[in-house]
Amino acid sequence: MRAQLVALVGPLAGWFGVAALACQYNVRDVGFVELENEGYTFYGCVGANTPADLLTTLMEAASSAFKDSNIQWEIVKADDRPEHAVWKQLGGVPASPTPVGMLLSPEGAWLRQPLFEPGRRFAQTCAAALEELVTSPTREEVVRKAAQAFGVILLVEGPRPEENLRARQSIARAIDEIAGQLKTLPKPIAQPPALVVLESAAVVRERVLLWSLGLEAEQAKATRAAVIYGKARWIGPLMRGEEISEGNLARIFSIIGADCECGMDLSWTRGTRLPVRWGEALQKQLANALGFDPESPMLKAEMGRILARSQVRQPKAPDSTGLAPGAIPNAPHGPASDATTPTNAPAIRPPALTPVVAQSESVFYRSVAALAVLGLLVLGAGALILVRARRNNQ
Repeated sequence: MRAQLVALVGPLAGWFGVAALACQYNVRDVGFVELENEGYTFYGCVGANTPADLLTTLMEAASSAFKDSNIQWEIVKADDRPEHAVWKQLGGVPASPTPVGMLLSPEGAWLRQPLFEPGRRFAQTCAAALEELVTSPTREEVVRKAAQAFGVILLVEGPRPEENLRARQSIARAIDEIAGQLKTLPKPIAQPPALVVLESAAVVRERVLLWSLGLEAEQAKATRAAVIYGKARWIGPLMRGEEISEGNLARIFSIIGADCECGMDLSWTRGTRLPVRWGEALQKQLANALGFDPESPMLKAEMGRILARSQVRQPKAPDSTGLAPGAIPNAPHGPASDATTPTNAPAIRPPALTPVVAQSESVFYRSVAALAVLGLLVLGAGALILVRARRNNQ
């Protein structure tokens, strides 16, 4: 009789265990986990007549600057690799003996980074140039706040004060709206989205950040906004003008707050990583806040399975969100249009925060209801077995 009860109750316990794990992570959690090579590559380009001491200095500077970042690096020597694609981007092998830097984004965009300034020691200028690629005041603020809050709304101010003010007001209203619904999310999040402002006077200082968003510093002639979450992942379009609205921001954050088992394809939510440094201290702080270590190999394997299952279940994001990847793709790298409707950010329909949340809650409650029915059936069967056993004993 005991064996029969175990056979009935065992599967029930397993079902409840699966249900408990089903809502353990949300899209924001997944955004802190690196599953594949999503980073940038720095190429130190060295000509045939580059002195050995400059090459050594470059290698030491790269090793130091890119530690704890998502930028890999390698040295390309013209003598050894004359056919490398980087030489085409440079227009051929430079005649100068001074090394030149080139940064390649995950999307295939290139950024030239000079490593030498006349009148200064190469060691100083090289170290400063590499540091500019991996960090900046605005990126440091984005990384810090993304680790603590629901996500970050990065506002890139333009030259018109009235546009900047309107965008700030829209963002403030969106943050208030989202803050009022944090407890209703499948997995509650403590802090609402944070605002990070890149003032127009500081645009030139942040040329690498703007490049990673598909903008050039001299092209930042309009107020723009981007949503960044997780490990500095840019998700959605680079919004401009009237597109910076409560509804559009709420729609994007409804995706970030969704249960990772809600049924939509999660692959497109990985977004585009910004080039950043993510130090060990911040990683430990993040692990304590999340309740799990994003660097754990077992956790990465589990996240990989979740992403794979989501792609099999549904090839696109739910239509109810209005955020199908084909509808508002991340802006491609390269010059951004200054037309009224930018080519990299199609118009977005005004949304609410609830569609994805409602869907994931619906899945959860249907699962709980099914398990409750199963539990009643198992308990009924167990009671019947006990009654029959007592009769047999009598």
